[in-house]
Amino acid sequence: MGGCPAGPADVGAPAPGTASVVRSSDKTKLQVRWTAATAAPGTTPVSGYEVAAVSETSDAGQRSLVGKRTDAGIDAATITVDPSQAYTVEVRSIAGARMSEPFTVKVPSGAPAGPSGDLLAPKITADPPATPGVAVEARAVTLKPDEAADIYYTVDGSPALANGDLPSQSAKLYTNDPIVISEPTQLRWAAFDRAGNFVVGSGLYTPPTAAIPVPDAPTLATSTAGQATLTARWSTTDTTVKEFGVQLFSSDGGKVGGLRTTTERSLTISDLAPDTYTFTVQARNSTGWGAESVPSDPLKVTPVTDRVTIGTARWKTGDFRVTGTGSAATATLTIRENSETGTVLGTGRMTAATAPATGGVYDLRFRDGAAPRTRPATIYVVSSLGGIAGPFTVSAG
Repeated sequence: MGGCPAGPADVGAPAPGTASVVRSSDKTKLQVRWTAATAAPGTTPVSGYEVAAVSETSDAGQRSLVGKRTDAGIDAATITVDPSQAYTVEVRSIAGARMSEPFTVKVPSGAPAGPSGDLLAPKITADPPATPGVAVEARAVTLKPDEAADIYYTVDGSPALANGDLPSQSAKLYTNDPIVISEPTQLRWAAFDRAGNFVVGSGLYTPPTAAIPVPDAPTLATSTAGQATLTARWSTTDTTVKEFGVQLFSSDGGKVGGLRTTTERSLTISDLAPDTYTFTVQARNSTGWGAESVPSDPLKVTPVTDRVTIGTARWKTGDFRVTGTGSAATATLTIRENSETGTVLGTGRMTAATAPATGGVYDLRFRDGAAPRTRPATIYVVSSLGGIAGPFTVSAG
């Protein structure tokens, strides 16, 4: 406890969002793919990745480990392994001298499946369905497996499969988001189930000849306001949307600033004067801006009396720990799940920071029955003096 408040240089490397592993049919190679990690603004950028395969069996308490390090722009690596071993693959991002928590994937044993093993390849349904020899009109295509499977795809006509049983270097890992069709596209895919069975498929798609209509107005979601800040939230199912525009209005109906744009489905506006605000949201696609939403409910922004930050949040079975800083050393803190009004996960007090630092720090730890039974996705820390920090992703371990 104590010390200076955490700054951007103290923030750890961001963990990759997803990872998947495909094992070759001879069990000697693991091809690992992951999605890029994005560092928070003002923090050290990601400089590369470390990929490690750790054997599941040990010799005198020691497990073998093989791996590679890549540059920041790389999102795939192939590792040569012992064909008789099962492995756990860990992918970490590197930012300066710091390394992220791992994204972990267990890889089945190299032993061949017996007569009762899973020998059935997964089935992939394309929506809209592909028609042999015909270019199907579509603005976007989704791929749906009939069982748990990792799907890799290409949109340039190149094969999705290489070396007979591994994804090609040009194939991308499918993340359940629709594949946008903006020009005539030869879509090819390969899907691998957990037993290593795979299937390939393809389809020719082209954008509709009719002009894409502008998007409908987004649907407003529950939005919040606090000390000098306001967070607007909304939703849409339109896959053609490229960005959103948020217009803020003061209590007298005047516009506060210009149109604020974002590609996300929420926007936090800071440094606001105390007032009651409303906002509208509109969406833009390749055709143009759509209609504005109805005005939001009034949101009251209060003066700044207390600021709270979250430095770390970690959970493992029977142990939940959250640390951070605040501008007031006398505040009582409440940890809430997923929103500032969500389920209470624990409470504690801020303590004075060690000089020459000012304000307060906190290190709240809950063990055994006091810890949440499952890992919360995100948390908020709410101060009794009005400060709110969040959302903050909770790490495992």
